Amino acid sequence: MKKPDIPTNDEARLYALNILRILDTEPEQRFDCITRLASNMFDVPIALVSLVDEERQWFKSKVGLAACETSRDISFCGHSINEENHLIVEDATKDIRFFDNPLVTGDLSIRFYTGKVLRDHQGYALGTLCLIDTKPRQFSDENLQSLNDLGSIVERELLALRLAKLDGLTQLLNRIGFVSDTEKLFSSANDVRLKAYYFDLDNFKSLNDSGGHDLGDKALKVFSSGLQASFHHSDLVGRLGGDEFMVVSKAENSSDLNVSDPIAQLDQYLNTNPLYDEGNTSGLSYSWGVTDFIVTPETDFEHILKCADRAMYDQKMRKSDCS
Repeated sequence: MKKPDIPTNDEARLYALNILRILDTEPEQRFDCITRLASNMFDVPIALVSLVDEERQWFKSKVGLAACETSRDISFCGHSINEENHLIVEDATKDIRFFDNPLVTGDLSIRFYTGKVLRDHQGYALGTLCLIDTKPRQFSDENLQSLNDLGSIVERELLALRLAKLDGLTQLLNRIGFVSDTEKLFSSANDVRLKAYYFDLDNFKSLNDSGGHDLGDKALKVFSSGLQASFHHSDLVGRLGGDEFMVVSKAENSSDLNVSDPIAQLDQYLNTNPLYDEGNTSGLSYSWGVTDFIVTPETDFEHILKCADRAMYDQKMRKSDCS
């Protein structure tokens, strides 16, 4: 069995997938109607909307399959996302990549597989709309075009999910999306230790006044890119409004309150991605605060936000006193 190759852009691809916050969500009619239609249209027992996570493929929608996910290492869709548009396997028992795959030799007995790659608006492969049969079969060009059409509908629905939650300028979660996803995280992460960071750009108004809104927008985008580069792709990163940002991150070691690592990475990013063009080496300055907490059924987002905001404000005042 050949394990799927890991795409060279997998970290960015996983960030694009995770920002949708679609993994492990409940079934939705808009996706289920497509898999039902695909199963009937192509007369296959199994049709899936499969999203390829770091270690698994997870099924947002499924027809004819009880499992909710499988390991990425044995997944056909893990191979598909390395293709430009689609993967077709007419008989898995005769394919060197799959003939001894447990999905082929085991109870599922996959013989035929085809997956249409599902991409986001930036071109990242998130997963597939795939068809599976327990007997070998051929797939015509006409069939492939029909599958591509259905895949385009899935992509539009995924884009709609993204647009509803994202800030148009920075492509981070907007306030509505951030609050919604944080509350979902709290409801599913009982007794988990988290950290909430609050960021505010220093002198952003004067930056806008002196350089215009184009420079202000560039500052917001540079800072947003720095946050994405400095925190883990599974962390929640959002723009709450104006020049205020927030991150909710897992505290990997519950006894470690050292928060310098992501901040050091952010500083390094900002130093190597200057706000100004040639002739001005001034960096982008910001203040930040963090609060460390364990999620309980009583954990309230607004309380956590106020704690992190207060910590940020205290630092900003200390910086002001020293200047």
